[in-house]
Parts: sequence; structure tokens; C-alpha cells
Amino acid sequence: MGTLGYENEFRLTLHENRLKQPMARKKPTVYFVNSMSDLFHSDVSDEFLDRVFSIIDATPRHQYQILTKHAARLPVYFARRACPDNVWLGVSVEDRTYGIPRIEHLRQVDARIRFLSVEPLLVTPEQLSTH
Repeated sequence: MGTLGYENEFRLTLHENRLKQPMARKKPTVYFVNSMSDLFHSDVSDEFLDRVFSIIDATPRHQYQILTKHAARLPVYFARRACPDNVWLGVSVEDRTYGIPRIEHLRQVDARIRFLSVEPLLVTPEQLSTH
């Protein structure tokens, strides 16, 4: 892609050097944690997630938006951990097949703010008119 941070293109890459960036920023900021990625991908270890959430916990002045398509992992991960209050936790919903199960997984997590990213919404006009 020619963009800094995407040298490995779309292969999973953990950017260790970016973890502490929010610590240095004093002005409250909204961070979209995983643009072009998925923090809850199965190849991201719980240990790495714990490191991410320790930074989030240490910087309550910031808001963190975390969006995932790997929603089944949410209730498992947060079963033994609290979701910080400065996290907006969301799932992608593109259709009923994927969206409804993801929404159900998200509902199982006690997050202060939960959201849905409904794009692209892949429904037919017939599906819209029946509901």
C-alpha cells in the first residue's frame, strides 16, 4: 500500500511500537483502535489483548473505539476481565447471517458503550419490506 504501518499489507502485524502512544498524549482523544484490522482476530493472543487493555485502563482521558467481526471471542475474553469504561465496543453487521450472532455475543459483554457498525448493509429490498 505504500503507507507507513502497512509494509506487510493485510497480513496480521502487531505494532508493539504503537502501544504506548496514548500514554504520551495529554489532550483527550478518541482512538479507533483497529482501523484496517481486528483486535479480536484469533491470531492475536490474550496476552497482547491484556497489554492493549492495560494501556486503555491507564489512559482514562481517552476514548477507544474497538470494532470486531470476531465477536464470539468477546464474551470469552471479558468473562474474566472488565471492559474499561472508556471503551466503545462494537461489532460489524452486514447481514442477518453474520450480524445477529455478533450482536448476541456483544450483548453478553458488560461494556458501558456498545455499538454496531452497519456497513455495508447487505440486504435486498424484499428483506427490508418484510420487517
